[in-house]
Amino acid sequence: RFVLATQVENREPHNIKEAFSTSDQQVFAFTEFSSATAEKVTFIWTHNGKVHFEWPAQIAASPRFRTYTSIKARPGQWTVKIQDQTGKVLEEKSFEIQGSIPHQEGVQNGSALNSEKPDSKPTPKGVREALR
Repeated sequence: RFVLATQVENREPHNIKEAFSTSDQQVFAFTEFSSATAEKVTFIWTHNGKVHFEWPAQIAASPRFRTYTSIKARPGQWTVKIQDQTGKVLEEKSFEIQGSIPHQEGVQNGSALNSEKPDSKPTPKGVREALR
Protein backbone atom coordinates (compact mmCIF):
# COMPACT_ATOMS: atom_id res chain seq x y z
CA ARG A 1 0.00 0.00 0.00
CA PHE A 2 1.31 3.44 -0.94
CA VAL A 3 -0.86 6.52 -0.33
CA LEU A 4 -0.52 10.28 0.14
CA ALA A 5 -2.26 11.90 3.09
CA THR A 6 -2.25 15.02 5.27
CA GLN A 7 -1.87 13.13 8.57
CA VAL A 8 -0.61 9.88 10.05
CA GLU A 9 -2.06 8.85 13.41
CA ASN A 10 -1.64 5.54 15.22
CA ARG A 11 0.45 4.27 12.31
CA GLU A 12 -2.37 4.82 9.79
CA PRO A 13 -2.83 7.53 7.12
CA HIS A 14 -5.73 9.98 7.47
CA ASN A 15 -7.24 12.36 4.92
CA ILE A 16 -5.89 10.45 1.91
CA LYS A 17 -5.71 12.73 -1.14
CA GLU A 18 -4.24 13.04 -4.62
CA ALA A 19 -4.11 16.88 -4.79
CA PHE A 20 -3.08 19.26 -2.04
CA SER A 21 -2.91 22.94 -1.13
CA THR A 22 -0.57 24.89 1.12
CA SER A 23 -3.35 24.97 3.73
CA ASP A 24 -2.73 21.22 4.21
CA GLN A 25 0.60 22.16 5.83
CA GLN A 26 2.16 18.70 5.31
CA VAL A 27 2.03 15.85 2.81
CA PHE A 28 2.80 12.34 4.02
CA ALA A 29 3.90 9.44 1.80
CA PHE A 30 2.69 6.40 3.73
CA THR A 31 3.72 2.86 2.80
CA GLU A 32 2.94 -0.61 4.03
CA PHE A 33 5.31 -3.41 3.03
CA SER A 34 4.98 -7.17 3.29
CA SER A 35 8.37 -8.83 3.02
CA ALA A 36 9.97 -12.12 4.06
CA THR A 37 13.41 -10.49 4.27
CA ALA A 38 14.77 -7.17 5.51
CA GLU A 39 15.30 -4.63 2.77
CA LYS A 40 16.54 -1.08 2.33
CA VAL A 41 14.46 1.37 0.28
CA THR A 42 14.87 5.06 -0.50
CA PHE A 43 12.08 7.63 -0.71
CA ILE A 44 12.95 10.35 -3.22
CA TRP A 45 10.95 13.60 -3.14
CA THR A 46 11.20 15.77 -6.27
CA HIS A 47 9.92 19.38 -6.40
CA ASN A 48 9.47 21.08 -9.79
CA GLY A 49 11.79 18.55 -11.45
CA LYS A 50 14.64 18.77 -8.91
CA VAL A 51 15.42 16.35 -6.09
CA HIS A 52 14.22 17.96 -2.86
CA PHE A 53 15.53 15.23 -0.55
CA GLU A 54 16.11 11.50 -0.23
CA TRP A 55 15.26 9.42 2.81
CA PRO A 56 16.67 5.88 3.20
CA ALA A 57 14.56 3.48 5.25
CA GLN A 58 15.31 0.01 6.55
CA ILE A 59 12.29 -2.25 6.08
CA ALA A 60 12.12 -5.17 8.51
CA ALA A 61 11.01 -8.64 7.53
CA SER A 62 7.32 -8.50 8.42
CA PRO A 63 3.92 -9.30 6.98
CA ARG A 64 2.91 -5.68 7.71
CA PHE A 65 5.72 -3.12 8.07
CA ARG A 66 4.48 0.48 7.91
CA THR A 67 6.52 3.65 7.54
CA TYR A 68 6.15 7.18 6.22
CA THR A 69 7.99 10.34 5.31
CA SER A 70 6.66 13.86 4.89
CA ILE A 71 7.29 17.31 3.44
CA LYS A 72 5.97 20.77 4.24
CA ALA A 73 3.28 21.72 1.75
CA ARG A 74 5.06 24.09 -0.66
CA PRO A 75 3.40 25.01 -3.95
CA GLY A 76 4.50 23.29 -7.14
CA GLN A 77 4.73 19.95 -8.89
CA TRP A 78 5.87 17.08 -6.67
CA THR A 79 6.82 13.44 -7.14
CA VAL A 80 7.66 10.91 -4.49
CA LYS A 81 9.06 7.55 -5.48
CA ILE A 82 10.30 4.51 -3.64
CA GLN A 83 13.40 2.74 -4.95
CA ASP A 84 14.87 -0.55 -3.82
CA GLN A 85 18.59 -0.90 -3.11
CA THR A 86 19.32 -1.70 -6.77
CA GLY A 87 17.68 1.57 -7.92
CA LYS A 88 14.51 -0.08 -9.27
CA VAL A 89 11.42 2.12 -8.78
CA LEU A 90 8.89 0.18 -6.73
CA GLU A 91 6.17 2.86 -6.62
CA GLU A 92 5.80 6.48 -7.70
CA LYS A 93 3.17 9.18 -7.19
CA SER A 94 3.02 12.66 -8.71
CA PHE A 95 0.83 15.45 -7.38
CA GLU A 96 0.45 19.20 -7.25
CA ILE A 97 0.34 21.51 -4.26
CA GLN A 98 -1.60 24.67 -5.03
CA GLY A 99 -1.48 27.94 -3.14
CA SER A 100 1.22 30.28 -1.97
CA ILE A 101 3.74 30.28 0.81
CA PRO A 102 2.32 32.33 3.70
CA HIS A 103 4.33 35.40 4.67
CA GLN A 104 6.38 34.90 7.81
CA GLU A 105 5.96 37.34 10.64
CA GLY A 106 8.44 40.17 10.25
CA VAL A 107 8.94 39.60 6.53
CA GLN A 108 7.66 41.87 3.81
CA ASN A 109 8.39 41.46 0.08
CA GLY A 110 11.10 38.89 0.89
CA SER A 111 13.11 41.19 3.16
CA ALA A 112 13.23 41.08 6.95
CA LEU A 113 11.70 44.10 8.64
CA ASN A 114 13.97 46.10 10.92
CA SER A 115 12.33 46.18 14.33
CA GLU A 116 14.60 48.73 15.98
CA LYS A 117 14.22 49.78 19.56
CA PRO A 118 13.96 53.55 19.98
CA ASP A 119 17.37 53.78 21.70
CA SER A 120 19.24 51.36 19.39
CA LYS A 121 21.60 52.29 16.57
CA PRO A 122 20.16 51.89 13.06
CA THR A 123 21.13 48.77 11.13
CA PRO A 124 23.75 49.44 8.41
CA LYS A 125 22.18 49.75 4.95
CA GLY A 126 25.21 48.88 2.80
CA VAL A 127 28.76 47.57 2.79
CA ARG A 128 30.38 50.93 3.60
CA GLU A 129 28.12 51.48 6.61
CA ALA A 130 28.71 47.92 7.82
CA LEU A 131 32.51 48.42 7.73
CA ARG A 132 32.42 51.60 9.83
